[in-house]
Amino acid sequence: MKIFYKENGLTLIEIILSLTILAILTSMSFVWFLDYYRQTELDSSAKLIVNILRKAQSNSTSGKDSKNWGVYFDNTNNKLILFRDEGSGYGDGSSIAIKEENYLSSFVTIVSISLNGGGKEIIFDSPRGETSQYGTIEIKDPKNNNSRNIAVTQLGLISSQ
Repeated sequence: MKIFYKENGLTLIEIILSLTILAILTSMSFVWFLDYYRQTELDSSAKLIVNILRKAQSNSTSGKDSKNWGVYFDNTNNKLILFRDEGSGYGDGSSIAIKEENYLSSFVTIVSISLNGGGKEIIFDSPRGETSQYGTIEIKDPKNNNSRNIAVTQLGLISSQ
């Protein structure tokens, strides 16, 4: 009867197979993490837009500087601009005394701005916080096609969908 003897240790094939499995699992977890990160950036950008809109509305309803406040959506530069309305809206921004710029994540783009009366700005009326530029703003992650809609009603109700 022959007895086969095996030395302690791993063969080269076993090591290569183990490293291949490890590489596959690592790449799968990296793809999952990147998708999760992009989704988180989209959600954070939607929350940022809602918060800036609510800040403009709050400034208007509290009578800050005795003016109406608004938000301009710059889809070219992917940013939001909180501004104090001097009576003519945002325009080109040159006559705006107070403004705060907020950039969206580089993973997110403003896809569409559908507001009553057209335009790219929402101005909240003081002291009630209502607006005549109600509608929706859609933001999107172009890589995985996930999107969020931010809606503003005529009464000034702001929601993210």
